[in-house]
Amino acid sequence: MIFYLIGGLIGFLSSFFWRDIILDFLIKYNFKKVNYRNKKVPVGMGILLFFSTLIAAYFIIFFTEQAFIYYLFLFGLSLIAFAGILDDSIDEKEVKGLKGHLRKLFKGELSAGAIKALAGIFAAFYIAFLLSGTLSDLILNLLLILFSINIINLFDLRPGRALKVFFLMSAIIWLIGDFSDKYLTFLLIGSSFPIWKGDLKEQYMLGDIGANILGYSLGFTAVISLTPYYKMLSIGLFLFLHLIAEKKSLSEIILKVPFLHYLDNLGRDKIQ
Repeated sequence: MIFYLIGGLIGFLSSFFWRDIILDFLIKYNFKKVNYRNKKVPVGMGILLFFSTLIAAYFIIFFTEQAFIYYLFLFGLSLIAFAGILDDSIDEKEVKGLKGHLRKLFKGELSAGAIKALAGIFAAFYIAFLLSGTLSDLILNLLLILFSINIINLFDLRPGRALKVFFLMSAIIWLIGDFSDKYLTFLLIGSSFPIWKGDLKEQYMLGDIGANILGYSLGFTAVISLTPYYKMLSIGLFLFLHLIAEKKSLSEIILKVPFLHYLDNLGRDKIQ
């Protein structure tokens, strides 16, 4: 656990040092999108999460005797980050949701969303294949990573919400996980602290790259630290949330539940 804590501190320092530089880059090259309040803000601060986590992970690799696990983690992280920044840089207003992108792909038309979906599927299958001993393990691990990637995207509709959900789910993994690798998310948490306030204050958005990285890291951590029982339970919960999101807005549900609404608005300037 101590190495993950130190890795989180390294991620924090890296993120703190590069934060203004990355933000200036996004503003200079007009990486901006309209948020839910029709306010145009810089998008793609998840780039900072990627680089800071990368630096922190290499610290772990330097000291561990099981470097393969972390190289595998970084392989998936890099692929997911690439797909996310591509999605952030291309504005596809005419195509909505995963179904829309896949429908377009089946028609022979490629979209940034479809590339993101394919990258997620490839990364999830490759990682699940290498980390699974049986077919049932492969299926559980594959579904867990895929659902985890998309679950953060489902919640990433308000300032700071994606990080809050990530923190909560990380804490749950720490409680129910069986192995020390359950603390891998410390790397992301440390890297995210310097940018959390700006995300809450609508100074910028993490973007798809940020949501993808957070979701992927949750899924990877769950794969290497949870028992099959908890993996099935997690997949069931994620499936339930996806089914709800198909029929009703998660933001509307959060708005109607006072405690969830309070947590959702915590840290923002005003109730939104």
